[in-house]
Order: sequence, then C-alpha cells, then structure tokens
Amino acid sequence: CTSGMIGGSPSGPWDRARPARFLWMPPPSEPTAAGLCRHNLETAKAIGRSDLAEVWRLLATICSADSHASEGLQARPFAKSLVRQIVHQLFRAHETLTVAMVGVVLICWASKTPCRDDDEML
Repeated sequence: CTSGMIGGSPSGPWDRARPARFLWMPPPSEPTAAGLCRHNLETAKAIGRSDLAEVWRLLATICSADSHASEGLQARPFAKSLVRQIVHQLFRAHETLTVAMVGVVLICWASKTPCRDDDEML
C-alpha cells in the first residue's frame, strides 16, 4: 500500500466490476470538463472510493475556473502543481485508468471547442 491520498483505499474489484459508470467524455446534461469531473466524483462516491472522489472534486474545482482555460495550467501555477501531485500519486498507486481519464479531462478543459463523444475523438 502506498501513502497519500490515493493509496488509502483498495483498488481491486472496482476496476473490473464498475468501469462503465465512469465517463471519459462530458455528459450531455453538462457538456464541460467540470461536468465530467462532477459525474466521476459521484461515481467514485457511489462505489466507496473516497480517495478518487477527492481527485475528481479537486479537478472539478480547477476546471470550473473557465477564465483561464484557454491558457491552460500555465497561467495558474498552483493548479499546475496540484495536478502534477495528483497524477504522481495516481501513478504510484497504480491507478492507470484514472491517470488516463485525468489526461482526457485536462485536454477537454484546455480545448477551445466542446469535447464530444464521437468518432473523431476515438
């Protein structure tokens, strides 16, 4: 078991049993990166993964500040440092799927066009 925010909870069965609940693209009801984070936050809570819920809560907060989205994390050094720490902790905890999902969220957040779940994105 690793230390830190991510390592405190088991990650075994949920990986295979419930991956369909987590979304890779924003839901139609809230087609933003923050909306995607909020959906995944609720999913993590529902399966008892408070560690991942905290990750999604932090990312939702970062992505909700749309005023700097076009500049990405470069304009927000604290947010950049926080995202870096989150990704490192996820990586050390072998949360590979979540690392990939965080990358999708950041790409979606920084893009100038809304992220969509269509053939172009696959």
